[in-house]
Amino acid sequence: AAGDLAMGPAWTVQLGYFATPELGVFGSVFFGWRDNRYGATMFETRYTAELQYLPVHAGPLHAGLYGGGGLAYRFEDAVKLAGDEIVAGNESSGALIGGATFQLDINTRLALTARLGVSWAHGEQMHDALIGLSVY
Repeated sequence: AAGDLAMGPAWTVQLGYFATPELGVFGSVFFGWRDNRYGATMFETRYTAELQYLPVHAGPLHAGLYGGGGLAYRFEDAVKLAGDEIVAGNESSGALIGGATFQLDINTRLALTARLGVSWAHGEQMHDALIGLSVY
């Protein structure tokens, strides 16, 4: 609500299906949070449908793009504005996401996944960098 930009931890969970070895359709839930300048917690959630296209296969490495859209919700405990006025920073909006994704196969059921992306929600652009484990 105060317009601060900062980094914080995040995680995402996806469920979906690869119709071909290169093209997958997913439902995605994203959660991220951080403290604002007043020590209150700002919590960001996104619920999106997503397409993944992984056309690059080099041994155990797979690379491609993802993109999708859905809804975003921001919940902020409270912030003080000019004159010590306290307001809530809660807001909802549409969300668009997109970026690059890389996977390194561990075996036929596990892969290390890295995602570098951009999202648009609440009238602003946000950047995501996530590393995690994919289970197939």
